[in-house]
Amino acid sequence: ALAQGGGAGGGGLVETAVHTVLPLPGAADHFLVAARSSTAYVCTLQGQVVKTFSSGKAVGGDFAAAAVSPQGKWVYCAGEDGVLYCFNVATGQLDQVLKVADKEVIGLAHHPHRNLVATFSDEGALKLWKA
Repeated sequence: ALAQGGGAGGGGLVETAVHTVLPLPGAADHFLVAARSSTAYVCTLQGQVVKTFSSGKAVGGDFAAAAVSPQGKWVYCAGEDGVLYCFNVATGQLDQVLKVADKEVIGLAHHPHRNLVATFSDEGALKLWKA
């Protein structure tokens, strides 16, 4: 479970099941951590959150899968809403949004040598996207 304190009036992580933990290329002690929420995190080996990526949706934007580009410049999070969210790692900003499925995306991967992202969804479709 992913959790961080957030008392009265304070923000913080909520306790939820983690589905993705990936090393961040180019940052040996940082990991992308994604859970069933609308925010993904870059954390240190000690568990400190150093960056967040959010769909910005209060409802329907929870991330179901996540991937990192091979050089660590982009984070991709697939939402339960069938949308692929592309974040710039350096700035933390949401850069692109792309509707990739009519049903929930259940997985995604970035090709190791090409600018391709693969998504697969509850509808049984595997799709390739130019990254």
